[in-house]
Amino acid sequence: MADITVSRNSTFQGDDEGSIAAGFRYVVTPGKFRAGTTGGRSILISNQTDHAVAVTLPVPIGNATGQPIAAGQQQAFHVAAASEDEYSYTVMVNENGTMYRAHAGSSPRIVYP
Repeated sequence: MADITVSRNSTFQGDDEGSIAAGFRYVVTPGKFRAGTTGGRSILISNQTDHAVAVTLPVPIGNATGQPIAAGQQQAFHVAAASEDEYSYTVMVNENGTMYRAHAGSSPRIVYP
């Protein structure tokens, strides 16, 4: 089972929708993933969309380079050892050449520990 999931927002109602929750095409769940340790670990991210995604983990927990996950696939990521804090990361969905950021109410975060 994946630790983090990227999926299409089932409540998305269009770009002009006034509701923040319904205004995001793609969502990341959970919004906050607790790493449980400051010593680093592997996490599994599942792309449940019909499009490729790129996950960028910031320094110090990653290398700040977008790592691809193909549509419908999962990818293991190593999150490096880091001090106790919350680290925002980005997930970009490539929908037919247009990039959309996946949201979790705000930026998704990995929390140490």
